[in-house]
Amino acid sequence: MEKPEQFGTYTLEDLLDHPGFVAWVLNPDQQADRHWTHIQQAFPEKMPLMAEARRLILALLFEAEFLTAAEQAELWQGINEKLTDKKAVRIVPLWLRAAAAVLIVGLGLTLFLLNRPITYRTGYSETKTLVLPDSTRIMLNANSSIHYAANWTNDKPREIWLDGEAYFQVRHLHRSGTIMPGERFIAHAGKANVEVLGTSFNLSNRRGVTAAALIDGRISFTVPGKKEAATILLPGDRVQYLTSRDTILKKKGNPKDFSGWKVGELHFDHTPAGEIFQYLEDTYGYRITVKDSSILKKTLSGTFKSINQKALLRTITTALGVSMDVLPDGKTLIIHY
Repeated sequence: MEKPEQFGTYTLEDLLDHPGFVAWVLNPDQQADRHWTHIQQAFPEKMPLMAEARRLILALLFEAEFLTAAEQAELWQGINEKLTDKKAVRIVPLWLRAAAAVLIVGLGLTLFLLNRPITYRTGYSETKTLVLPDSTRIMLNANSSIHYAANWTNDKPREIWLDGEAYFQVRHLHRSGTIMPGERFIAHAGKANVEVLGTSFNLSNRRGVTAAALIDGRISFTVPGKKEAATILLPGDRVQYLTSRDTILKKKGNPKDFSGWKVGELHFDHTPAGEIFQYLEDTYGYRITVKDSSILKKTLSGTFKSINQKALLRTITTALGVSMDVLPDGKTLIIHY
């Protein structure tokens, strides 16, 4: 793969002619995800260009499956016109012509590749920044996953499904008039749905609890099948849906407390020790045994740095006034007085 600094001069044509980029669009894997995510972080101004290249690849290849030879020639001409400026005429990349031929022959395989959900996952202690087809940015927290349709169209809402926790910066598409289907953005987490037009929010779905916290903008939180009207959140609002009790709870808070994890901080506000231990298990993969149940009732407030896990564990246990034994596997923790 090329060095990231080379990407600074890339144009739309360069991306369409880049086998590595095309392979990532059609069949992403962890190595390619890391490479192109690093490039997006290094050149954020190129993200709209990458989104357009991705959209063009998927849309044009999808259309090519159903065209006759004459229609294909017309399509290639249309593509070439999109890539033409007054100074030079770019010929459609050979890989794109070859890909279309393969697509027409292998229709079944192509339909699978283009219509399958795209899935991203993170391991314990790992975070990942993603850019969706509409240029919406998502930071996926550890031990989490999202999936969404590979091909987004204007006649359907933009939809993603989350398991775990993520921070969203949704691109605002609606400008005026009636809201069109493709301008809606819906995040599904467990049984709950969060719908937005353009905003920043934190969303988690763990242990039967779906929680949304609004940082900026406005969102609605619904649980299909419940009689209650949609819960409207304003900045600083947090809402939880407890699956076991089939109950929605809403409260106020500091927006910074909801998404501190994305900058390496954990914010607690009279948070029970039991919830903190669950977070450590879900995020870092620890297995925690508490010897005295009274420890779980202790609460903790304050901001804790989470970049160094060992330091984080020592700080939390010290603040709680308890001791911690780490077993030889490095992941099993015994909490006691």
